[in-house]
Amino acid sequence: MPFWGSPRTLRRAVDSVLAQNHQALRLVVTNDGDSPEIWQELEGITDSRLIRFDLDTNRGRYYADAVVLTATTTPWFAIHDADDWSDPQWLGELVSSATAERAMAAFAPQLIHRGRQVVAEPVHPFLTKRGRIPELMQLAHHAGVYRTAAIRAAGGPHPAYRVGYDTLLVDLVRMVGPCAVSRYPRYHRVIRFGSLTTSRQTGFSSPHRLMIKSRLQEMYQQAADLDPRDLAHFVHETIAPDLSAAVARDADRLAGLMPGPDRKAGR
Repeated sequence: MPFWGSPRTLRRAVDSVLAQNHQALRLVVTNDGDSPEIWQELEGITDSRLIRFDLDTNRGRYYADAVVLTATTTPWFAIHDADDWSDPQWLGELVSSATAERAMAAFAPQLIHRGRQVVAEPVHPFLTKRGRIPELMQLAHHAGVYRTAAIRAAGGPHPAYRVGYDTLLVDLVRMVGPCAVSRYPRYHRVIRFGSLTTSRQTGFSSPHRLMIKSRLQEMYQQAADLDPRDLAHFVHETIAPDLSAAVARDADRLAGLMPGPDRKAGR
């Protein structure tokens, strides 16, 4: 759970994850270059499953996700936004769905909050179907549960992007293997003013977002022609060496904060 500029929602998001019925978890909350004072929002939480981690520079959520993915040795990897919150059943139902169907990942419908309006957003039917999809599309929001080996095989979150890459990531995970869908909407996604999806600079209709969409569409077409075993190499070839090195250094720092075998995960 990376955060930047979301002090009003961070505590709710963290509390909802730590209150999951599926308690065998570790929550890494990453300060993506925001003020250290925001940690005051989490004062009083003594749960040993919570790890607080600081990045010196704001690089975006995919960079933060890549750092945590590199540092972890757990068999499952879940993504949760700092703007949002989840019901207690969210994580357990996703893990159960992926396990029962031997899937690479599991997603579920979500409840979208726009002010007082709440609407359900379903998972796209193509997520669980075999065969090539002609073009990149939003199959599911990235707040799901992944087998760690599967999301790594898909190349993981791309640290060079700030918007849009989650759409491609889910599509790439689907190329690695089948995905499962949990039936009930347990995740609450908040559309707030000034976020990356609503601002003039990076919103859905902004020139920057359209440029990124075109670039990701090209990556998708190239990836669709590859053997799934080559996806990670394909993605990593598009990451500048200095950026990969930065991810490795930050992951090594994070690994030192993790208990048990995770200490060596970033080395």
